Amino acid sequence: MPHPRTTTGISLNDILLKGDVTGDVIQTISRFRRHKFAFTTGIFLIDPDQQDLQHIVWKTRPNAEVSAYSLKTVTYWMSSAPFLAIRTLQQLAEDEKSRFPLASEVLLHDTYMDDIVSGAPDVKTARRLQPQLRDSLQSCGMTIHK
Repeated sequence: MPHPRTTTGISLNDILLKGDVTGDVIQTISRFRRHKFAFTTGIFLIDPDQQDLQHIVWKTRPNAEVSAYSLKTVTYWMSSAPFLAIRTLQQLAEDEKSRFPLASEVLLHDTYMDDIVSGAPDVKTARRLQPQLRDSLQSCGMTIHK
């Protein structure tokens, strides 16, 4: 998606810090393929109490009034989006590793952007992992789907 440039020829997206935490997608996919029981999920909605913390402003034409919108999902199309998504999940994994040890490992090693691609060696472990992932993400206002 193109980002509007100002009169200086620079857009906000041009100057946002990008960070480098996305990891190696090839390694993530390779780990995913080794699981006997595999699953994928994505982080979809942000808790309504947190939505006021993310806003975008929009103009339909150059002379139009500026409108502000609160985002209900993870921010996309911004150069900093990968960093923000992954860094948030890394911090959550560290903060909640004593309560959700299985989920913590998955969040640290089996994510790419806002997608989780993981699995388990057996059904019993998969059944323990699923609620840990759901509950750990809900603890910071995120909802998973897929």
